[in-house]
Amino acid sequence: MKARKLLVALLTPVLALTVASCGGKGDSTTSSSQAPATSSNANPASSTTSITNNIETITISAALASTAGTKVTVDARVLAVTTQHLLLGDSTGKIVVFLGNRSGNTNKVGDHLQVTGALEDRNGINQFGTTATIKTLTTAAPEVSETVVEWTATEVDAFVDKQTYGAYITVSGSLAISGNYYNLTVEGASKGVVSLAYLNSSLRSKVSSGKSYKITGYAVYLSGGKFVNVFTTAVEEITSGGDTGGDTGGDVVTPVEGTKETFTWAADTGKLDSNVLTFSSDNFNFTLDKAGSNTDTVNKYKELRFYAGATLTIAGKAGQSIKSVVFNTAFADKTASCAPSAATTKDGAADVSKVKETVDTTNLVVSYTFVDLGGVTSVTFTASNQLRISSIVITYGE
Repeated sequence: MKARKLLVALLTPVLALTVASCGGKGDSTTSSSQAPATSSNANPASSTTSITNNIETITISAALASTAGTKVTVDARVLAVTTQHLLLGDSTGKIVVFLGNRSGNTNKVGDHLQVTGALEDRNGINQFGTTATIKTLTTAAPEVSETVVEWTATEVDAFVDKQTYGAYITVSGSLAISGNYYNLTVEGASKGVVSLAYLNSSLRSKVSSGKSYKITGYAVYLSGGKFVNVFTTAVEEITSGGDTGGDTGGDVVTPVEGTKETFTWAADTGKLDSNVLTFSSDNFNFTLDKAGSNTDTVNKYKELRFYAGATLTIAGKAGQSIKSVVFNTAFADKTASCAPSAATTKDGAADVSKVKETVDTTNLVVSYTFVDLGGVTSVTFTASNQLRISSIVITYGE
C-alpha cells in the first residue's frame, strides 16, 4: 500500500505537465509553430500590394521596379489611348500597355482597368505586352492628380538629352503629316521634334498638315534620336499665327534678329516643274533644282531628298537677312555637306569661304553660319552627297 501511494505521488506531476502542454494559455511551443503563417498573411496591408476583386495587385511604381519577365497585376486609370497603346496611371506612376495590332479595344481615358501580364523591357522601362489580360472594372478608377507643364523648345531639346518618362505636357508648333507620321516642329528646337505617336482616329480627324496646333499629352519615349513621342490626349488649332508648312499666303514680316523660323517638310509639298521644285515658308522661298545631279528632283517622299549635285536656294521674300541655316536630317548616312556655292547680300555677292559649316552625323544635323558677310538675303547650297531633310531652321540676321 505504501508503495502504491508513492507511485501515484510520483506520476501526478508528470500527468499535470502533459495536460498543460496540450493547448493551455500562453503555450510558447504552439505560438512559435504558428508564427510563420501569421507573418505571411501580413502583406495585404503593405504599401505596394492590395486586393482588388479578390486578386492581389501591386502599384505601378512597384511594377516599374520589378524584373522584366515577372508576371504582375496592376489596378489603374487610363490616361491616354493611341492606336497601339494604353497609358495607365495610379498615384505612384505610369505604365504603358502595348496593344500592337490587337483589334476590338474600346477603352477610353478615365476607364478603370485591371491588367495582368509578364512585364517587358522597352528602352530600359517596363511595360505590358500584347499578351497581357485587360479587364475593365465598373468601380471608380484611382485618382491621378497632376498639373500639365507647358513645354517650349528648351524642354523639347532637354528630353532628347534626358528622357522624363510620362511627363504631362502641352506644347505648340507647326504640324507636318506624312502617311502615319504626325510631327510637330516647335520653334527654336534644334535637337527634338514632337511626334504625335500613333494618333488615334478621333484626334486625327481634327488636324491638317501645315497648320499650327497646341497639343496636350504624355511624353513617353524617344525614337530615331530626336523624335519625342507623345501620347496625345487633346489638340487645339492655333489660328492667330501664320502657317509654316509651305503656304505661300499670309503677310510677309521682318522678324527680330536671332529669332528662328522652322519649315517642316511633308510629302508632296510645293510645285514641281521640269526638275525644279519650289515651296515656301512664312518669310522664305525655297528652290530645289536638279542642276548637276544625275537623279531627277522629286517631292513624293516623307523627307526632302537633296541629291548630290543638286542645288537648293533659300531667299527672303522681302529681303529678310539670314544668320544661319540648319538642316535636320533623317539618317546618318544621308547627313552630308552641302556647302554654299553662292550667297547674296543687300550689297551684292558674298564671300562663301567665310561660311562656317558643321556636319553632325550623330545628331543628324548639318548647319551653316554666315559670319562677317554683311547680311545674307539669299544663299544657294550644292549637295556633295544625298541629304534627306526633315526640317530646315533659319535664324534671322540683322
